Parts: sequence; structure tokens; C-alpha cells
Amino acid sequence: MLKVYIITCHDVYNAGASLQAYALQHFLQSRGADAYIIDYKPEYLSFHYRLWQVRNPRFNHPLLREAYVLAKLPGRIWALFSGKKRKYDKFRTCYLRLTKRYETFQDLCEDAPTGDCYIAGSDQIWNPFFPNGKDPAFFLCFAPQSTRKLSYAASFGISEISDVDIERMRPWVKKLDAVSVREKTGLRILDKMAIPAVKVCDPVFLLDQEEWENMLHGQEISAGHILLYDFDKNPDIEKIANHFSHKTRRQVFSILPTATMKLSPMNPGPLEFLELIKSADMVLTNSYHAVAFSLLFQKEFYAFARKEPLNNRIIGLLKDADLEDRFFDNPQSFHEAQPIQWEYVKKRIEKQKETSVAFLDKECLNRK
Repeated sequence: MLKVYIITCHDVYNAGASLQAYALQHFLQSRGADAYIIDYKPEYLSFHYRLWQVRNPRFNHPLLREAYVLAKLPGRIWALFSGKKRKYDKFRTCYLRLTKRYETFQDLCEDAPTGDCYIAGSDQIWNPFFPNGKDPAFFLCFAPQSTRKLSYAASFGISEISDVDIERMRPWVKKLDAVSVREKTGLRILDKMAIPAVKVCDPVFLLDQEEWENMLHGQEISAGHILLYDFDKNPDIEKIANHFSHKTRRQVFSILPTATMKLSPMNPGPLEFLELIKSADMVLTNSYHAVAFSLLFQKEFYAFARKEPLNNRIIGLLKDADLEDRFFDNPQSFHEAQPIQWEYVKKRIEKQKETSVAFLDKECLNRK
């Protein structure tokens, strides 16, 4: 049996990160591979639930650092004591097939797991804004030269990277046997490196709606709410949520703490995140994976820009689905869009899934 090892940011207490890791591993297993996720947890990915940690380098400066921590502190205290951490830990234990724990790149180099194929997995593993985008581990530099190495749906997260980052990454990416990325902007970055690549879908689209729903036995909540998932606590998006709440007489649940919204009653881990989207009447969000699962579950949704320069990910996904009118770079310009033609959207998603499955079959699973 083909043994495949995946490295990705799988344990960062983010629903999208957990679910995309599961999806790629599960898909490979369903195609006959013995797939594992490398339990790589360096210091810079171990900051969660440390109340005074500043991860974002933009805010790691005197005075700005203190203001950042104070702003984050209420949410961190809530997450620590709400049971949310326990749900993520349980998901990791129950759903992810993990190797032993590796804490440094050197640990990986000295005792890498032995397999037939290694995959640098999805999500923002190559974003140079974060330490993982500068870590050779996420470019498979630890893997034996004689084995097959590829990326699947790797994302740079941003549309442009510096010449310094290009020069650092180029020799690492060139050593891969096949390269695929999640966004068209990633193709353009790789073109500057003179590296051929293929655009594929995020791993969550490799599983169909029924497969995701089968994971939710016992997770049900009453249907019919409006779901708000806003990383920026933007009051204008809250006003839009209130608008739809009054219009439809539906309650608003917010995944993250806000000034005025009622928090989700589920203290969501990955499975509860899925159920909140599945049972929603509408989703308002600036989360990539909340948009992705809204598409998978065929939910009415609106997507909004983030303050951080990460919006090309959602914009690219909506272009793929031909739903650009669902994205607003300024909530004050919001207007209700035309109803979504779901059969048309589903066909577009299925076509991209076919390309993605063909890539994995050819480059990893040795299928023609």
C-alpha cells in the first residue's frame, strides 16, 4: 500500500485548517493510500491559548504590542475556558492520523517518517507573512531525495511576494516533482520563479456534501439562524446581520465574540463549525473556509473583505464559482444579490474537482 505523508498547518485551532487537513488525508485513504499527517508543531505554531502572545509581526512593537494583546485578551480568555480548545483537541485525536510529534525542522531532517510520497498540503503554508512561509519544512526539504514530493493546493495567501521571498522559495519549490496551488495568484507568483504549476481546489471540495454531513451525527442544532463569522469585528457587517435578522425574524449566531451579537451556543470546534453552516439560513463572513462550506452546503451567503491583505483567496474562490457579486470590499456598499443558481455553481465546482482528482491520481497515487 502506498504510504503518503502530508505536512500542513493542521493544529492551529482554526476550523478551516483542521477540516482541510482531514479532507486531504481522508480523500487519499479513500483512493487506497495509507495517509498520515506529519505532526509538525514548531514553537511558532504553539502560541494558541497563550494569553500574552503576539503572533502577527505587524503588531510586535512597543505600545502597539500591548494594545494588540489587550484587544485580543477577552476572546482568548473566552476560548480558553469555553471548552472550544477541548473540541479541537478531540477532533485532532479522533479524525487525524498523525505521526509522532516533531517540534523543529532539524527533528524532521534527523528522523523523517519513511514513505513513498510526501505532500506539502493546503491552506496558507507558503504565506511569507507568517513564519511557516519561511520554514523549509513546508517545502518538504526534509524528505529523502529519492522519494516523490509534491504540493497540493498550497497557498501564498497574498497576491504578490517580495523578490527576497521569491529568491528564498525558488530553490525549495524547484525540488518538488509536481506543484499545485489553490489560487491563480499563486500561479502568477510561480511563473515569476519559472516553475510550472497547476491550479487545484481546496481539499474540502474533494469530499462531497454527503461525506461532510455524515460527520455531523449528534451535532445538530435547530436550523434557521443567520451565521456571522467576522475576524475583524466590523460594526458595518454586524449592521447587515441585524438587517437580515429583522427582515427574516431569524436569530444571529456569531462564531467569534463581538460587541453586540449573541455567541453561538456551541463554542464551536471543527464539527460544530460545520453544523453551524449546514443549519444556517444565511452566512455572513470574511472566512475563506466559511465561504467554501457555504458553497458545499448550498447556503445563501455574503463575503466581505478582511483588513489584512488576504482577500485574493476568497475573491479567487468566488470567481471559480462565478459568484463575484457575493463579495464586498466595503460593507457600506452592500446590496442584496440575485439568488444563487446552485445547479450551475455545482457544475463549476465539480469540474474543478475533476482536475484536482486527476492531479492527485497522476502525481501521487500513480493512477492514469
